[in-house]
Formats: sequence, structure tokens, C-alpha cells
Amino acid sequence: MDNSRFWDDLVFYPADDQGGIFTVGTLLAELDALNVSDDEAVERIQAWLAKNEPSDALIASIMGSRFGKRALSRGFALSA
Repeated sequence: MDNSRFWDDLVFYPADDQGGIFTVGTLLAELDALNVSDDEAVERIQAWLAKNEPSDALIASIMGSRFGKRALSRGFALSA
């Protein structure tokens, strides 16, 4: 009997190696900033951006959030 139907090509990453942060919600959770004021969240996002290279998906997620341009305005150049 052929059990090939039970095989797939999915790639699984270890929990510690997910390949980056892709959403503003994930970033806020990582920064322990889910329950802080918007001003504090913006400060934490800006501090993180000053030390890390965000993915295009993360930039898009930040831009689509209520933090938007405020979080990306200081010390971070948006790529065209």
C-alpha cells in the first residue's frame, strides 16, 4: 500500500527560528507593548527599528496600523 498521500512539502521552522517579525501585532507582543499607550508603543517601535532591519511586510503592517507614519517618521527612511 502506498502511503504517499501522507507526505507533503511543507517546511516547518523551530519555534525560535520563525524567520522574522512580519506584523505590527507580533512586534508589539515581542516588545511587551500590547497594553501601553500609543505614544509608548510608537517609542518602542522606533527604538526597535533603530536597531533592526524590518521586512517589507512589517513596514506595510505598521503603515496600515494606527501607528502608521508616526512610527516610521523618525530615524527610519522608507524605501520607495
